[in-house]
Amino acid sequence: MYANATLKNKSNILSLLAKILSRSKIKDFGFCFIIPPSQLSINKSIKQLISEFLYNNLQKLSITKQKQNSEINEVYFLEKSKYNIYFELKSQYPDIKLSLSSFYKLYLKNFKKAQKKTDIC
Repeated sequence: MYANATLKNKSNILSLLAKILSRSKIKDFGFCFIIPPSQLSINKSIKQLISEFLYNNLQKLSITKQKQNSEINEVYFLEKSKYNIYFELKSQYPDIKLSLSSFYKLYLKNFKKAQKKTDIC
């Protein structure tokens, strides 16, 4: 039924199903979701550039935290805020296509802005 439907009918069917079923259930019915190029993952060179900028704005102090599942993470403290680091990156590379929200998504979670005087030492 779905394979023989016109594009308009497929759209109508999908809009009705989306209200009552989850995405995985809709996929089971044969619908496929196409990710627009704007939402595709950002290439590795941009991720590398972001991590490089974070390491360049790093203070010398780091704290090692151990989670309950015996996973060890180091927390690094930055001299500047994420916001300032983003605009510094954009000023040095003006042709890069990276929004502030995308930068925050790609921002490494173990980098934090120092909040207390003891973090800065």
